[in-house]
Amino acid sequence: MAAADNVVNLDAALLGACSGEERDQLLGEAVLLADAFAPDGGAPELLAMAQTLKASPRGDPADRRHARKLAAALQALAVNEGAQHPTTGENPKESKA
Repeated sequence: MAAADNVVNLDAALLGACSGEERDQLLGEAVLLADAFAPDGGAPELLAMAQTLKASPRGDPADRRHARKLAAALQALAVNEGAQHPTTGENPKESKA
């Protein structure tokens, strides 16, 4: 077994551990943020937003949990070409074309 087979994407695992409803809400919020702050929907911009959320100063633990989960949702949008908006079913990258 190669070492790469043992690598776990903790952000994807965090998002995957959320209930379906919470995951849909997080992805919806991520799409709204992406539309507002990265209108071209480029992966580098989405990943930078996620990194900023993860690196922000420590505050209320509930806020930190939400920020971490939202960062995971932004990363999922950035790396998943087939990502779909949870309510409209549209791919945010395709809707920009």
